[in-house]
Amino acid sequence: KHLRVLIPTAGGPNARKAIELAIPLGYYEDTSITTLFIQSKMKKIYFPFFRSTPLEKPVAAHNELVKQLGQSFKVNIETKSLSVEKDFSEGVIKEVEKGYDLVFLGASGYRNILQSQALSQIVAHSSAHLVVVKAKDNKSRYRRLLVPVRGDFYSKLATEFALLYAEAVEAEVTLLHVVKVGSGLLETKREGVETNHFQSEVQSFLTHPDRVKIQTQMVEGEKASNEILKELYREEYDLLVLGAENRSVTADLNLGYGAEYLIEEAPCSVVTLIPRAKKPKV
Repeated sequence: KHLRVLIPTAGGPNARKAIELAIPLGYYEDTSITTLFIQSKMKKIYFPFFRSTPLEKPVAAHNELVKQLGQSFKVNIETKSLSVEKDFSEGVIKEVEKGYDLVFLGASGYRNILQSQALSQIVAHSSAHLVVVKAKDNKSRYRRLLVPVRGDFYSKLATEFALLYAEAVEAEVTLLHVVKVGSGLLETKREGVETNHFQSEVQSFLTHPDRVKIQTQMVEGEKASNEILKELYREEYDLLVLGAENRSVTADLNLGYGAEYLIEEAPCSVVTLIPRAKKPKV
């Protein structure tokens, strides 16, 4: 819970959502939150996020937004700005080296958002875990979170983030495990063995377990992404939290569970957790 959180941005609706998602982590007393507005010296770009603002004043507009959000959530947020020679990723990589734990990034508005060149560069060099935010609503807080789990490190990272967020805002978290049809694992769940063990492990992670309602589900299906999408529509969740493997050597992401498909088709906002590529400097 001793977290250093960075929110780099160059504007855009997903950048605002990244800030709103990070702010509740200020619930934990030892958490520090920093926003970094990055401008390229090569060219000035018009961002819809600052539609009513003169182009020469985007930093001031950003700082005013952060101030308003911080006051509304009663959280102190440090604001920084940085000019870079070329692109956004250059500034993010430079700042992350200062020792952050989590970096919140607003996803682009295009399809295949996790394959963008800027994100690939950050993924390959980041010493902090990445939280990529795809906004699909105007909510300031989320109350029902769905986390697909597979028992690996990547879904565990997604689960820990979901629990941190849920404890801060008193939300519900459903952990969904999709198993192959005919695997027999569904019977294990019915006997309560695997579910009870996982529930106990999750509860031990929380400081105040009473602030979070946790459910575990296991369903059978041929294609996990289809089952996850069905669950999203069936129960009306407002945030999907996914875990992705960082394959920085090839600058490629093994998203599992058809994550690109889920990010585009999910009826709610989506957060994708990507583990850091290298250990932070001591």
